[in-house]
Amino acid sequence: MFKRFSSSYVQAVQRFLIGPPEWEETFMKYTSKCKVIDAKPNQRIKYEYIVTKDTLNAAGKLHEGCIASIFDVCMGNLIAPADDIPLQQAAVTVDLSISYMNAVKLGETIIIEANTLKHGKKLAFLEAKVFRKSDNSIVAIGKQTMAIIPKKN
Repeated sequence: MFKRFSSSYVQAVQRFLIGPPEWEETFMKYTSKCKVIDAKPNQRIKYEYIVTKDTLNAAGKLHEGCIASIFDVCMGNLIAPADDIPLQQAAVTVDLSISYMNAVKLGETIIIEANTLKHGKKLAFLEAKVFRKSDNSIVAIGKQTMAIIPKKN
């Protein structure tokens, strides 16, 4: 389904996700652990993420709020033009809807596939799915609407 676009773009998105050291003190610490597997600018990005202890809920499963944070950033990375990495902030979330279907345990790997449905001048419509890597079971699906921030000249 995914075809490698360019290793330089994949590396640029990865550098953005890792971010500066101060991100380790914010919600960005979760998405900084995502590994970009494949990407095509403004169309799709595929990530891999290993569930760590600090992302677990009281039941010992990947916290739904962590999935929401990962969705928000991973889908948001679709907004960045290939020539504008590292992205500062090109858009803000207007709406984020997620359905959770299966749980993920500590140490399991998930795959996040984010796609652009429509990218207009003022709004972008995005979707993403999370799968358990071990059995390809769907964990969650999400849709997001983002408002595009005009560039200052």
